[in-house]
Amino acid sequence: MRNTTSFIMVALVGITAARAAFAGDSDQLLRGDYAFTQLNVCVATASGSLPPTFDRTTLQLVGDSRIETSQSEGVTRFDGNGNWTSSGRAMAFFLDQLTAGGFPVVPPGAGFSCAGTYSVNPDRSFSLEGSCETAAPPVLTFDPLALSGQVSIDRKTLIFFDVEPVIEEISVGGFVFAERICTAMATDVRLVPAN
Repeated sequence: MRNTTSFIMVALVGITAARAAFAGDSDQLLRGDYAFTQLNVCVATASGSLPPTFDRTTLQLVGDSRIETSQSEGVTRFDGNGNWTSSGRAMAFFLDQLTAGGFPVVPPGAGFSCAGTYSVNPDRSFSLEGSCETAAPPVLTFDPLALSGQVSIDRKTLIFFDVEPVIEEISVGGFVFAERICTAMATDVRLVPAN
């Protein structure tokens, strides 16, 4: 009985130490290159309108808006120290451009790049923040980007989702010409095994 009790105590101490070490260095759990696909559905400032589009407190519309959807693909790199970068391309559809002469489809162009920070929790959930910009002029900046997610046990898959609405500003040369609130779903698959 004494040996069993000692074994249990040693195991509990080992598990507690491992959890403490993980909690202090959990960003290392997310490291490597991941291929991603992402689908966004947004309420955005309508063509020909300017912000403000949303009330900052209630999110009620105070300006004209449109529904837009986009799908993007690319690669995200997590450095294991709380920093990430991403590059890819996207195609968008604007649902206020459906009459003759409109341009409802924006085909993939020169692409985009993003960067920011992330943090991983001991339960393998994580949060990600940052901003993105288009690769070709005129350079459009999208800020802030905020997503949450979950890392799979084998660290091969990431599932992203939104947990609360964030007003994202779209600007060119520092001039904010549009706002949007998006819901996003994304799946990332690891390309390069973490060391």
